[in-house]
Amino acid sequence: MKIWKHLKKLRNIVNKCNERIKPFLQYPLRFSKKNTLTYILLKLICSFVPMVTILCIEKFIDIMMFSIQEENFCKTEIIWIVTLLAVAFSFEWVVENLDYRVSQLIKLDVLPSFYEIIIEKKRKIGIENYEESETCDLIYRVSSNFAEKITNAFVAFVGFVELIIQIGSLLLIVGERVWWSMFVLMLVSIPLVYYSVKFGEDSYEFDVEISSINRENEYLTKLLTLRDYAHEKKMFQSWRVLINRWSKTYREYRVKRNKQQMKSFVKTKVAGLILDFAAILIIFIIFYLYIEGLVNISLFIAYTTAVFNFLSVMSWNFTYYISEVYSGMMFYRDFNNFQLIKNEKIEGIWIKNISNIEFSHVTFSYPNSDDPVLKDVSMYLKNGQHYAIVGDNGAGKSTFIKLVLGIYDDYSGMIKINGIDLKKLNKESVRNALGVINQIFGRYNVSVEEYIFGAEKDYDADKLNNEISERFGEKLTLKTLLGNIYNEGVNLSGGEWQKLALLRLFYQNKETYIFDEPTASLDPLMEERVFEDIDKMFKDKLTIVVTHRMSYVKNADYIYLFSNGKVIEHGVHEGLLNQNGHYALMYNTQRSLYK
Repeated sequence: MKIWKHLKKLRNIVNKCNERIKPFLQYPLRFSKKNTLTYILLKLICSFVPMVTILCIEKFIDIMMFSIQEENFCKTEIIWIVTLLAVAFSFEWVVENLDYRVSQLIKLDVLPSFYEIIIEKKRKIGIENYEESETCDLIYRVSSNFAEKITNAFVAFVGFVELIIQIGSLLLIVGERVWWSMFVLMLVSIPLVYYSVKFGEDSYEFDVEISSINRENEYLTKLLTLRDYAHEKKMFQSWRVLINRWSKTYREYRVKRNKQQMKSFVKTKVAGLILDFAAILIIFIIFYLYIEGLVNISLFIAYTTAVFNFLSVMSWNFTYYISEVYSGMMFYRDFNNFQLIKNEKIEGIWIKNISNIEFSHVTFSYPNSDDPVLKDVSMYLKNGQHYAIVGDNGAGKSTFIKLVLGIYDDYSGMIKINGIDLKKLNKESVRNALGVINQIFGRYNVSVEEYIFGAEKDYDADKLNNEISERFGEKLTLKTLLGNIYNEGVNLSGGEWQKLALLRLFYQNKETYIFDEPTASLDPLMEERVFEDIDKMFKDKLTIVVTHRMSYVKNADYIYLFSNGKVIEHGVHEGLLNQNGHYALMYNTQRSLYK
């Protein structure tokens, strides 16, 4: 029974080791199998080179001593030994250069594949997870450096195995007579192993500690360098505030960085001193054995070489490999936690088109907030109708759009699409069925063609070129690159970006469209043109326009007025004016500005 218990414990230990080692081999073998196997083979072969070198040196000295004593120079054997040494040194040099190149090829294969996994997971994560700063820091760490860390850990792990083989071969060379010396050296190297683990732990903890600092620093750098904010920074002298904040975060980063580097420096020096002392002690003892005639000169030189090799291995590579592997384990734990972040629920009934949307007594508060943004909202919107949603700033209009898109599920009441509970629908199908333009939309530095259609190539190029020419003149074509990151790229104004985003939306073949302030950056003439396009191009569609432009609202088939999270008025334009309520006040106030 005791034997069985010990075997069970041993199996558990092996399983734990396997689980910790698995990530370092799993992904390189998965994404770069050929290069990974080549790299492992090269490192295994290279691990025996030091043993061959030491044995050749020992043999060379024996032959030279024999030749001197017997006055018989063994030319042929010496040539063979020297040739073997030259081959060993040359092979080691070639392999070291080759395995570096292969390791870079592995990274070239693994890094993009890893980032695809991370990006795909981020796509699935529910938006509510971004409300927690700790979760944001975790997502940031995994997104920014996990792929690099895990590939470095793989290289370090293989290197560690190589070193273990080298150490084992050195022990074999030493033999029975002075085996204890290597044992002593290994014993005193235990602190080095401890410090190596601490290096890895410190590295991970440092990355955790500075995650929020780096996020803030990147944001401030973006504000300080992007062209979009240049004018405002000059007008309001806000650049000084931003620089001060950037300097503060950078100083905080450097203080923490210097502290971490100092800790590593001290630990390295302490461990190095221990190894140096042990190596000197062992060499002194071996020299004493030589003086006493217990070992000959060739064995003395071979043992000394072995000790120095061991010292070299332990003093740098061993420390680096253990710290990288341990750090990789910690980051892999982060990766597992990242994968455990709750995905947005998208399973459910698949729909192709949306014919009606119904809100029934919907109340909603954002995560970590007790204040409802929507309060008992009831609405019904059907196909073929144009709806306008108006109201005060912060009244809940944009939140209404987020709920329609299924971004948040934690609401009371019921939202139905095509008569089906939204919570039972596949969220991806809902979003595919909607054409949406938000107040803040992506401004991607790609070609006009890619911006409008993405990877889709099935469209009438002549028709689109005419549309572009009509709206932008000669400034843009389908192949024009957008943004100043390209030498030949074209910069667009805020209004031009909005026109391009609207054009992208117009070319989507949907049954339902949502416009959130679609003319916010447009001049009056283009504003009128956009609203005319909406009425004409989407005549038989369900369109929802969230806007403050009361000049358009009057043309809508039906109007909902939000105030303080509630729908306080709804109906047609004339009917709402006759109520002489909040809608009439907003409409008449805006109209009076143009008298």
